[in-house]
Amino acid sequence: MSKFDGVDTELFVVGKPTDLDLKLSIGLDLHFGRPMDEHREEVLAVWEALLDWRGRERFTWARLGGGNKSRKMAPAAYRTVQMWLDGSRPYGDHCFINVQDGPFECIGQEAFLVDGNNRPIEDEDDTDINHVQMRFGLEVAEDADELATRLQALAAPLRYASGAAGLMLHATPFGRNRLWKEMRALVTRYEGVEPDMADKANWMAGEGVPDVNWLTFVGQPHLDALAGKDALIAAASAAPGVTAADTGHGVMLRAGERPRMGDRNHPSNALDPYREVYRLLKPALYQLGDFGFSDSDFDADQTLEWQQRFERTAAGP
Repeated sequence: MSKFDGVDTELFVVGKPTDLDLKLSIGLDLHFGRPMDEHREEVLAVWEALLDWRGRERFTWARLGGGNKSRKMAPAAYRTVQMWLDGSRPYGDHCFINVQDGPFECIGQEAFLVDGNNRPIEDEDDTDINHVQMRFGLEVAEDADELATRLQALAAPLRYASGAAGLMLHATPFGRNRLWKEMRALVTRYEGVEPDMADKANWMAGEGVPDVNWLTFVGQPHLDALAGKDALIAAASAAPGVTAADTGHGVMLRAGERPRMGDRNHPSNALDPYREVYRLLKPALYQLGDFGFSDSDFDADQTLEWQQRFERTAAGP
C-alpha cells in the first residue's frame, strides 16, 4: 500500500528492502502481568489464533531466547514455541520469542514477539510487566471491519492490563536507538501513528493505560479506575464515533471506522473519535512526566507531550 489516508508511506521508511530499519505497519501491542507462567497458556492461544489467521508458512525467521541473531524458521522452532507456552519445556526466568517473515536485523511485513519476565513483582519500584506484540502489513487494513474483528479475537484469550492497535512505526532492535529522532518527528506530525514502544511502555502499563490508538484495550486493574466494564461500555456507546466490545477479560474501544493518520500540518476532524476515547480513559491513563521513550531524542517532556496529544482540538497548535 503506497498511500494511507492520502499520505505517501515512503515517508515512514528508512533503509532498503533488504536492509530495512524503519517502516509503517499495523501493530497490536498487549501488556499483561507477571509472572509469565501465569499467562503462558493464554499467550499460546494468541499464537495459535495468529497462525490460524495468517498461516504457518508466512513466518520464516525466528529468534528464541538469548543472542542477537535470528535463524531460519524450522519445525524445531515451532516445537520450541509450543513447548515453552504449553509448559512441557521450561524457559527459565525470561521467555523471549521473536518470529517474523524476515531476519531479525531487517523489518519485514509480519511478526510475533513475546517478552515475558517470569519473576513475580515483589518490589514497588519493579513495575515492568510483560508484553506481546504483533505486526502486519498495511494491506490488512483495507477491510477495517474484518481487521477489528481479527485483532479483537487475537486479544481475547489474554488477561491483558492494556493494549493498543493501529498504525505503528516499527524499527529493528539495532536501528531503534539511532532512529528515535526520526520517529519522534513523524509521530508528532501524524498523531494517529505510534512509535515502536512496546518494551518501553511495559514500564508504565501496569500503572496506567499508556496510550490511545484506533483500537484501545482496557483490562484490570484499569477498569476499576473507570467504574468497571459495564460503565465504560455504556459511556463509550454515548461517545461520537466510538464503539465498545466486551473481550471477556476487558474492553476494546474502537475509535472510528478505520485507522487514521491525522496530520497536524493539515488539521481535520479525522481523529475526533481518538480524542473521545482519550477523554473516556483519562482517569486511567498513565501521564506522569518522569519517563521518556528515549533519553536523547524522546525525553520525558516530549513523551508526556506526545501522550497528551489528544488533548488538542483538530484546529489546535
